[in-house]
Amino acid sequence: MVKLLAQTVTSGGDHSTAQLALNCILMISCAATDRQYDPLLCEAIINETQFIVHTISDIITGHRDHQYFGILVNLTRYEHSVHEVHKLCPKDFLRKLMTLLDANELVSALITNLSQLEDVRQAIVADGRAVCQLFDAYERSKSPSVRNAIVCIVRNCCFDTDLHQRLLAADSELLVKLVTPVAGPEELTAEDNQKLPIDLQYLGSDKTREEDPEIRKLLMESLLMLCSTRFGREAIRETNIYIVLREYHKWEKVREVQKACEDVVDIIIKTEDEIEADDLRKVDIPDDLIERFNQMDKELVKEDEDD
Repeated sequence: MVKLLAQTVTSGGDHSTAQLALNCILMISCAATDRQYDPLLCEAIINETQFIVHTISDIITGHRDHQYFGILVNLTRYEHSVHEVHKLCPKDFLRKLMTLLDANELVSALITNLSQLEDVRQAIVADGRAVCQLFDAYERSKSPSVRNAIVCIVRNCCFDTDLHQRLLAADSELLVKLVTPVAGPEELTAEDNQKLPIDLQYLGSDKTREEDPEIRKLLMESLLMLCSTRFGREAIRETNIYIVLREYHKWEKVREVQKACEDVVDIIIKTEDEIEADDLRKVDIPDDLIERFNQMDKELVKEDEDD
């Protein structure tokens, strides 16, 4: 059935019939990935290589039908299928998607899914404009789902410690972009303001914080991932964003998110001699201790919420 539907879309026949077939494939892709990954259904669609290439090509050439984006978002949701779809994408596909961030809410979700792949994360960071493009779209968007997806993309890039030096290059604004959404209207001393990057100084009484706690948590998680390398920790200390995090921590009322902020601060206030590791992700921690620490964090959050 999928083969017949795919052929109907790509044959160039009656437009209304092709749209019906496209909607059917969209529904099948939803069924294949909605609650649990169904490899047989996903493979049935992905194996229609001509249809996938047709879908990608139509996006590149300017078609904005949400069905095309929806199908690709569904098919790239899981690790196995995202690899298969990415193999069919031309080299300029990611760059094209970056130019469409304002055109369709599903674009950011598609880039998020693709950023599961190391090659995609490297391509995003290698393009010096990409991170700025993402945050520009974040600032323009009124949609929490789009803003959430954009921060997820950045967080995924921060996951790769090999990318930290490029992410935090001298001309990078990443740290400022990550903390600006949680910076508030608090009046800082002249001394504190002078320590901060210029874009974080004297923000004014009308400065508001990101309203969505899930997005605020993603921002903290991005900073925490940057803290995993010595280079990242030193960059964070040099920009003195601790000052912003200090005020933000006082304001944050969601304990789980507040704890994420504390995790960042706990690392950056330590000296490198105290940390004793260039890359924290390479420190071997026994599984039983990891489980115990996670349980302690959950209990701490629960106790604070009960209080």
